Parts: sequence; C-alpha cells; structure tokens
Amino acid sequence: MSSPKQGILAPGVVLNFTYEIVELIGVGGTGEVYVANNQATGRQVAIKLLKREFATDPTLVELMQREAHALHEIMHNAVVRYYELLRTDHEGGFSFLVMEYIEGESLSDRIGRGPLPINEVQSIARRIVDGLEAAHRHKVLHRDLTPANIILRKNDPALATMIDFGIAKDQTQTKHSVIGSGFAGTYQYASPEQIDGRQIDARSDFYSLGATLLAACEGKGAGDGKTLEQIIGSKAAVPDLEHIPGEMRPLIQALLQPNPDDRPKTTDEIRVLMDGLGAVDDLDELLGGGAAADERTVIRPAAASNSGTSKDTSKISAPASEKKGSGAVGWVAILLVLVAMGVGAFFIVPDLLEEPLPVASPYEMNLTVAGGTAALRGNAPSEEAVETLRNKIDEALEVGTLNGRLTAAEGAPSANWGDAMVKLIAAAKPLGDFVLTAADTRVALRGMADTPQIYDNVKKTTQEIAAIEALALEFQVALAPQPLAHAAVNAAAAAFSKCGLLSVTGPDPLPPGIPLRLSGPIATESDEDNLRKAMIDLDPNRNVQLDVTVTSELVCKFERLMPGANAPEMGFLFSYGQKGGRLTAADYIAGENPVIDVSIDKSYKDSFLYVFYVDGNTSKVIHLLPYKDRPENVVARAGDESENDYRVRILYPASDVAVGKRGFLVGPPYGTNILVAVASPTAFLEAMLPRNDAAELFLDDLIDALKRAATSD
Repeated sequence: MSSPKQGILAPGVVLNFTYEIVELIGVGGTGEVYVANNQATGRQVAIKLLKREFATDPTLVELMQREAHALHEIMHNAVVRYYELLRTDHEGGFSFLVMEYIEGESLSDRIGRGPLPINEVQSIARRIVDGLEAAHRHKVLHRDLTPANIILRKNDPALATMIDFGIAKDQTQTKHSVIGSGFAGTYQYASPEQIDGRQIDARSDFYSLGATLLAACEGKGAGDGKTLEQIIGSKAAVPDLEHIPGEMRPLIQALLQPNPDDRPKTTDEIRVLMDGLGAVDDLDELLGGGAAADERTVIRPAAASNSGTSKDTSKISAPASEKKGSGAVGWVAILLVLVAMGVGAFFIVPDLLEEPLPVASPYEMNLTVAGGTAALRGNAPSEEAVETLRNKIDEALEVGTLNGRLTAAEGAPSANWGDAMVKLIAAAKPLGDFVLTAADTRVALRGMADTPQIYDNVKKTTQEIAAIEALALEFQVALAPQPLAHAAVNAAAAAFSKCGLLSVTGPDPLPPGIPLRLSGPIATESDEDNLRKAMIDLDPNRNVQLDVTVTSELVCKFERLMPGANAPEMGFLFSYGQKGGRLTAADYIAGENPVIDVSIDKSYKDSFLYVFYVDGNTSKVIHLLPYKDRPENVVARAGDESENDYRVRILYPASDVAVGKRGFLVGPPYGTNILVAVASPTAFLEAMLPRNDAAELFLDDLIDALKRAATSD
C-alpha cells in the first residue's frame, strides 16, 4: 500500500458499527478514498466520501447519490462493485459509498514500464468491452475511461476492472482532470464530442477505450508531452497508427474516429473487429472500397428472409457488401447465420434470449437502520423475488423510509435464505438502530439495546433463528449504560464488608455516566482489588472509584462486634501532648504524643465506661479504662463535668504520665488500629482487668459479656 496520508478519517475509526478505516489510499479534487475492513465479513472494502468543503454541496451530493443508485445494479467482474450509500454522524455527518476494494496495479502504472505485449492488450480489450456492455445495458456511461481507471486485478490483464465512474479524481496525476457542468473526464482520453459539451452516448466510451488501447500499445500516456491545446486539436483526425501492430490497428482506428457516426455503435460490432478480422494492414480495404472488393467476404446486416420458403440452408451465407462512396468508412453490425432446423430458416437473435442471472459470491444482505430510515442492499433469487423480499423487509421494520434495493442473482445458500433474513430483521427491530450484514451463511448483528430485557430477548430470538436456519450468527449487540441501584452495589460488595458497611456516594439509583464511588474500611489490600473487580463486573461501562481504608482482620472483628459505635451521645476528642491545638489531620504522625478524651452525655453519668485500644500489628488489646492501676470507671467519678457533658481522659501528655495515667509516643510498627469505648448501665466486664490482653482471648470474653448484657434486664 501507499505511504500513510492524512484525511478526514483516522485509522481505526469505525463507521456504522461495521467499517473500520485502515488507511487513506486516494485523494481527489472533491473526494477521498479509504481502504477499510468490513468487521462482519472480514473483507476489505473501499470507502469513498466527499471532502469537508464539498460535503454540503448539493450538486456533488446528488452526483454521489446518482452514482450509487446507477452502479449498484451493475454486477460484472469487469466493473468495480458498488455496495451501498450510507450516512454517518461521525465528524459532523457525511455520506459515503462502500465499494469493492481491488488489489492490483493500474494499467497506467503498467504502461509506465513500456508497451504491453499484443496478447495482453487484446485480453484487456475483451474484458473492458464486456464491462462496458454491462454498464451501458443499465444506461450508465463511464465518462472517464483511462488507464488510471483500469485496475489489473491480481496484476492480470485478463482480469482488468474499471473503477471510478464518479467524482473522486487523484490530484497526484499529471493529467488534466476536470469536473464541471459540461465536462467530466480526462482530456487525453475523452472523445471530441465530450470535450465540446455535445450529447454523448456509448460511442464516447468507445473512443476512450481506443485511446486507452493505443496508450497500452505505445507504452506511453495519450498526449504525453503535448499542451492542452495540442491535445484537443489532435482529436480532429485519427492519429498515425502505422507503428501499431496489425492485430490491433483496425480496432483502434475504428474506435478513434473523430465522428461518432463512424465508430462502432455497439459492443457486438467491436467484438466482430476483435474476433473476426485478424491482422489487416488497411481498414478501408477491409470495410469498403479498393480493387479487390468482389473477392472479399464482408459481414453486414441481414436482409429480410422468406421464412416460409424451404431452402437448403446448411451453409453459412456471407453476401457481398454494397460498395461505399470513395474514401468513406463502411460499417457493419450483424453476422447472418442460417441454420437448417426442419422446414424453413430461423434467425437466432441474441437480444431475444433471456440472459441468465449473474452469480453472486458471496450472496449478501446488508441493512443499516438509523434514525427512522434504513439503507438496504443485497441479493434476491429472481427478479420477481426482488420486490417481494424488499416488501417483506419493509413490513418487518416499519421504519419511515427504506432506501436501496436488492439485485437478482443466483448463488443463494438455501431456498429460504431470504425469508431467514426477514426473520432476523424482525427479531432485531426492538433495537431501534442496528446493522445486519450477511455473506452466505455468515451473519453479523450490531447495535445497542436500551434495556437488559431487550438485549436478552433479541439475543435469544436471533440465536434461535440462526440455529434453525443453519446460519453462523455473530451477535455484537451492546447493552446501553443502565441506572445502578444502591442495593445492587451493596449486594455485590457484601463479601468485602468485613469491617463494616461500605457506603455508596450519589443518588439512588446512580444515573448512567455517574462514577460509582464506594468508601469505608476493608480488611486487606487483596480485598480492595477484588472489590474493584466486582464493581467493574457489576457495571462494565461505569467508572469505579474506591475511597477505602485497609485495616486488618483483627480490627474488623472488633468493628463488626460494635454496631453502635460512634453513637451521638459519646465521642472521642483528640489533641496533642507536646503542642497546642486539636488534631487537624486524620492520623498522628511519628514522634507525636496523642492526648485523647472521651466526651459523654450527662445522662450517662452513672454508667460504666470501658475503653480499650486494639493493636492490629501486635494482636494485643491495651486497656485504658478500667484496668488494675485505674479501676474506677463510673463516668461521674472517672471524669470531669463540663457545661454540656462529662470529659474522661484516656491518654495523657507525656509530662503527666504516671501510675493510672497512660500515655505513649507514636512510633513503629505502623498500621491500622482501633480505639473502642463502651458505656453500659451495669458492669459487664471484670473489674480487675490487666494492662494488656491477648486480642483473641479478650475478644471471646467481650463477646460473652455483650451477650449477657443483651439478655439481662
């Protein structure tokens, strides 16, 4: 491929859930062409769109629409396939054509290396004539047939394919490419009548074919080294063809006649020149005039036959032609062949025979539904089935507008393939906007479901249809972001709430797009990782933010045991022993001397107060009130009365530490610990507690004591 270029679309952009841009491969005066991957079929396609500055030009947009409509119907291997015209909201919105991507060098590049062998030129001529016949049958003129617009598929001249019937022209070419109201083409290869702005027909494309074949024989572009004025002036006469091999000279001379009336009128006439003449030095000698006229066998239109008269018609009859005026170029069209078939003679006229349907490979269906409109293209097994199947799809969708149509072709994977597509489309309808692509038995469904119920129903139904119809379904429907209830969060977080309930921040339920914020204590760092994973699994589309404190298993056990902790009637007051002021940060730091008081409502003055410190690092409990050196724990006697409450000091400044007055400095090891205060109307622990306890042993005693207190009067 060519080196990367910068265009409207960046590599990796996905259009309409389907086409992933690979790179920019062509830039013209009005358009850009990209190669893209069809994510449904895995095939590469070409994407053609208008540049930003032309995207709103109604004339160019209409030209693209006409191009898509006309060329979509042409199914021939010598004509690039036009798949569909779609609309996207990307980059402010634009229309784009999806076309076949053909790998191979252009005829222009091949000519750049020198003249082509005559057998290769003949192969290209036959192939392009076949393609022009298919295009002209659909009333489509190429209008810009040049070596640059012929790709040698797989670099094989026998697989020559015409591209670019429309508006994208490569500015990197040195040719004079023009788009305007009167002329759209390349001057070197355009017919005289096209340049003059006169009415054109198929014979104009034939002229361009002649100029292209001449360039292939010469190994140089038409008009190379000439000015535009010289190029246009040279078209008044047939160029000198003495140097062109005899096998090609009559054909090129006939195609390059300045007067379109002197050129072949049909592709059949061109084939007569290609297949019936061989090497001839003088076209006039072949087609009329000259001394040897009576000895020539000439092909001409057949006269009316007397079909009712019995004759011996077992021989092929080729009557002599009538002589033309001096210097005129005679032209003939139909080979007369009489075949004995019982009584009478019969003419076999090809145009009266029914053409077989083309074979589509793969057999396709492509439907894009967006904003109340739908774009359809694909295949149907017969001309009768084209409208029938389209109507079924329209009824299944019930959208405002269904654009596009189907093309009759053979090659359907099964007799009920079309009806299977209708069933899948009807099943996908609840999605609203979606893309369905099918290639033979491979089907891809892309879109977004508004609710889990729609998602589940569409998935279940489409998978059942695919199984019944023997289709390989790629279900790529996403679930739209959903509101998230706090209860669902709490249920998913319950396994990690060992240290107390984790709280959700925000409205209930959380609207889509709002981050999920959880705060509170957890036991271990691994619990934090697992909690985050559980929240992401709960809602993959939502940002998860954790504001948690990692404590320890031991601390969590005490926290779970104290459901009434931090009641409003009681609290801790923190200050410093070596400096003034209250604690302003969340933690004391190394070297500081914590001073802690318990503030308790006066209504608790006769209650028994128990305060202890659980050290998660050493698995010890330090008793602060009561313990053997400070047994008094009745609030009114253990503390001091203030205006609003009682203050009971638990930890003292270092300067006041003495027996019954505990204090310490912050130092290693560091970790998460817990300070617990319990006020009880009765004494529920032993009066004589040690200074320190093994945490697990004290926990058992505390559990028993709390149970007794709960069952007592």
